[in-house]
Amino acid sequence: MSGRSLPSTERAVVDVVIPAYKEEDNIVYCLASVVRQTMQPRNVILVDDGGKDATIERAKAFAASAGLELTVIERASSIGKTPTIKRQAREFDADVEFILDGDTFLEDEKYIARCVEELFKGVGIASACGT
Repeated sequence: MSGRSLPSTERAVVDVVIPAYKEEDNIVYCLASVVRQTMQPRNVILVDDGGKDATIERAKAFAASAGLELTVIERASSIGKTPTIKRQAREFDADVEFILDGDTFLEDEKYIARCVEELFKGVGIASACGT
C-alpha cells in the first residue's frame, strides 16, 4: 500500500499475485476460485518460478476460456517465493496485494472481500488471512 489514505472497502483496488512452482495440477482450481469471487481483483498476476511444467499453458487456457485477464511472469530459473512477493509489492500500486499460492483454492466466494474488510478495519494491520 502506498502512503495515501485508504478508500472504502468496496472501492479498494486489489491485485492478486500467485507465485507458482510446478503447479500444473492445481493452477486451474486456484484461478477458478479467483474468478468466482464477489470482489474481483484489478489484476491477476501469475509468477511461474521456473517450474518448467505445464502451469503456464494450463493457466492461459483457463484464463482464455473464463474471460480472465491474466498477466504471466515466467522466470527462467527459480528465485523463490519470498523474493517474488517482495518484487511484486514494489512494482504494483494496489491498495491491497492479495497473495494466493498456486495450490490454494478459495472455498468461499466472499473470501477476498472479507479479507479486505478485516484489513481495513484495523489501523496498522499489515496482513489478514483466514481458513
